[in-house]
Amino acid sequence: MDWNDWLTVLNTAETVMVLIILPLATERAVFWYRRLRGWWRKRRAQARQNAVASAGSEDSQADAAER
Repeated sequence: MDWNDWLTVLNTAETVMVLIILPLATERAVFWYRRLRGWWRKRRAQARQNAVASAGSEDSQADAAER
């Protein structure tokens, strides 16, 4: 095998990587990004609800203390 043959092999491997492996890796990255984003949004929404609930209970405690 001379240099041209090795360059053909490398070029083929690069083409396979770009056409097959890169899209698969991108698909997995998008999957994990969306999963983490959903988890984070759910966590923030829960924290927001907890903050509203605790603020509401503090208001009701203040109202009860005024009476």
